[in-house]
Amino acid sequence: MSKLSKIILALLLIYSCDRNKDVKLCEKYVASGNGFFIQFKNIDTTSTIKITTSKGKINYSRENLFNSNNISYGVYGKILLEDTLYVKLNSKTYKVYDFENIEEEGIDGSNHRKIKVCRFCRATVNGTKIKDYRNNVLVFDKNILN
Repeated sequence: MSKLSKIILALLLIYSCDRNKDVKLCEKYVASGNGFFIQFKNIDTTSTIKITTSKGKINYSRENLFNSNNISYGVYGKILLEDTLYVKLNSKTYKVYDFENIEEEGIDGSNHRKIKVCRFCRATVNGTKIKDYRNNVLVFDKNILN
C-alpha cells in the first residue's frame, strides 16, 4: 500500500464520518458523504471499469490499496443512501443499491476523546447483500457476483 493510499484511508476513517460534526450526514449519505472504496477481486487487472450513479457521473479514481493483485477505486462525493451506483466491469453492469451505514465509537486522534463515527457497512449488488470487507471497502468478487 502506497503512502498516499494509507494517508487517504486514514483521513477517510478518522475525519470523514465524525458524527459530532453533523448528525444528519450519516442518515443521509454513504459514509457521511466523504467517500468509500470499491475493491475488485478475481478480475483481470486490465479490465475496463466505469462507475456512475442513477443521476449521472460520480468522482472516482483508481487507488493502490491492500493488494496489488486486486483493483481498487476510491468513490468520492455525496452519494445518498437511496442512490444507485452502476459499476460497469468490461461488458457487464452491476447495480449497487440499498446502502447502509453503521455508527461506531472511535477515538479522536487530536484530543483523544471518544467520538461517534459513521462508515459504510453494506450494500446490495445485483440482488446479493455484500458486507464491507474493511472499513469503508465494498469488495466485488467476480467469482461470487457472476
